[in-house]
Amino acid sequence: MTQEQLPFDFIREVQKDSNFAALFPEEQAMRAMLWIYGKMMTGAIPGERFNEEMIYTAFQETNRGQYERVPASKFNALISGLQYYFLRYDEDEQIYTFRDYAKNIFNAVLTTLNGSFNPTEIEIICTKLYEDLVQCGSTKELESWMHLNFSAFEPKMNTQVDNLDRYIDKTVRAIRETAQLQEGDALETLKNINVELEKVREYNLELRAAFSLMKEINRELNKHINGIENAELLDNIEKVRQYFPHVKYRLDLIDKKLDRLQPRMRQLFSGLNKPLFNTKVEKFLRFILVNAHLEQKNIVFPLGITSFRIFQQTPNFILVERKDDLFPPMARKRPGNDQSEEHVQEIHKGLNKKIVLQSQIDKHVQAILDKCRRDGEVLFSSYFFQIIEEENSFELAVRVAHRLVRQIPYRKDFNFVVDNSIPIQINGITIWEMIIMNCR
Repeated sequence: MTQEQLPFDFIREVQKDSNFAALFPEEQAMRAMLWIYGKMMTGAIPGERFNEEMIYTAFQETNRGQYERVPASKFNALISGLQYYFLRYDEDEQIYTFRDYAKNIFNAVLTTLNGSFNPTEIEIICTKLYEDLVQCGSTKELESWMHLNFSAFEPKMNTQVDNLDRYIDKTVRAIRETAQLQEGDALETLKNINVELEKVREYNLELRAAFSLMKEINRELNKHINGIENAELLDNIEKVRQYFPHVKYRLDLIDKKLDRLQPRMRQLFSGLNKPLFNTKVEKFLRFILVNAHLEQKNIVFPLGITSFRIFQQTPNFILVERKDDLFPPMARKRPGNDQSEEHVQEIHKGLNKKIVLQSQIDKHVQAILDKCRRDGEVLFSSYFFQIIEEENSFELAVRVAHRLVRQIPYRKDFNFVVDNSIPIQINGITIWEMIIMNCR
């Protein structure tokens, strides 16, 4: 095997000092590049073109006190290092522009700090993604869909989910800071945080709704698998099929974070309300004591407040106890353990029925897993009703479903997905849509 045919070793290449320094410049240089990018966004640098003087100004503005008298050799070395992946230099005009690698990093920084969330945009992208996939009639068109359409969709979806996650972390920090505020300010802040949490939950639901086409995309990809012989394309299709359950898992984690925040919010509200309530009660009691007076050994409250009884005299009760030894219970005859032949046969018949049922469960479970290995995916909700129709046994179908639900989560080669948003009803029986996927 020649050197050109050797596979790319990412770990070895990225750990090289020259590559690492070029990909990740030192902090001072990175601050200067971000400063220039920010000026471009505001229009202060027209045409996205700048000269060496602008770079020097960026170093001075972002690293005050360090670059007022910078040696020319060090400054030139920094610019030279940035030209690998960040800067492009035009020698004729002596003008610099940003390379695509730098723009991608700066755009990612902007998106992360901005944290904008738009589930409607994701829904439009998902719909367009599915429509373009349906139009793929050849392997070449499918490859184009993978590299152009899905590659553009994946980072946008990941960004939206990350924005939701960061928004919740920001809310958690706000709750911690609220505990240090004064009572009035803290109560108002908590109300605002509670409103924001409801928005996050609504965003999460909208994102799930926008994500509803994932099953259709997976089914459409399954139609193309049988006619594909390219191993690399098959691997890419499998990555796409595994991507959607991964995003669903991340959304479930966000739901769990929200659920854990609700009790803490209630606890903080309760803790803030108790001191306020105790203060009001104390003021009321002090007002009563100051303005009340005695008349004929009775307390007369102010403002026409009627008196009330504090001590209630309890009546006397007579208890009649029944002694256990006065009326001992009659001895009962112990029942015998005689078993008739008919009773023994009924027991054996019941045991045989259970053995046969377990054998049928094993048979159907194995058949389902074998089909999943062959086809890559099994729609178990359809298989569930098929068992009822063929075996005429609702109990058998339920036990097969129970066996799969209990076993598959502990296996690495299969994945069990239940979608409670799609109920399926046949002959008065309703179940959620369940899909078993082959993970290998």
